[in-house]
Amino acid sequence: MESNKKISDYISSLGDWRGDVVRQIRQIIMGTEAGVLEEWKDERPFWTTTEPVCSIRVTDDQVELVFYQGAMIEDPMGLFSSGSPSDSHRSIRFKEGDEINWQAIGEMVVKAVRTTKMGIDKGE
Repeated sequence: MESNKKISDYISSLGDWRGDVVRQIRQIIMGTEAGVLEEWKDERPFWTTTEPVCSIRVTDDQVELVFYQGAMIEDPMGLFSSGSPSDSHRSIRFKEGDEINWQAIGEMVVKAVRTTKMGIDKGE
């Protein structure tokens, strides 16, 4: 099964506010920059260029948008959650009822894609 079909099925299977959040995140990511690919890995959605840009983790009470080069991205609005176990990863966590600034999320996605591409261009 193709990745985009698996992701669509996954979103539909959530069937609640989490599915709505993942659907919106997906639309933002796929509408931001050329060259972003959708993949299904480790039982969850991933978006990549030739390297991972971000992925989604869903639990019973939250949706987490993980940025793989998040430490290299400025976060003037304080969207990143604290307590990342990784030196490079950062994430934004969403809980039911949260007010979500979709424009700011879109800006972070653009920064993440460009940061990932710059790292690739520099041979990192």
